[in-house]
Amino acid sequence: MEAPTNLSDEASNEVEVDADEAVEALRTALERVHLRFPSMRNGGTVLGRDLVELGGCSAAVVAQLAVVVNAGVDALALRTPEQ
Repeated sequence: MEAPTNLSDEASNEVEVDADEAVEALRTALERVHLRFPSMRNGGTVLGRDLVELGGCSAAVVAQLAVVVNAGVDALALRTPEQ
């Protein structure tokens, strides 16, 4: 599964994504920043949509993830021309 090039378009279009592929993509991305959701797994299909269960993780991991996500958003904002 390729990473979306435009996150806002990806979220609004509700594209079909295989749960196993999504789990592997997130697991790989998290490994790049030394984070892990130990119980993340395919959550089955509900109302025709594949779900991913992120499972439990420590507050420290969630705080680290917030730092990484914010840094990514900041980096994307620097690359995006002002409108």
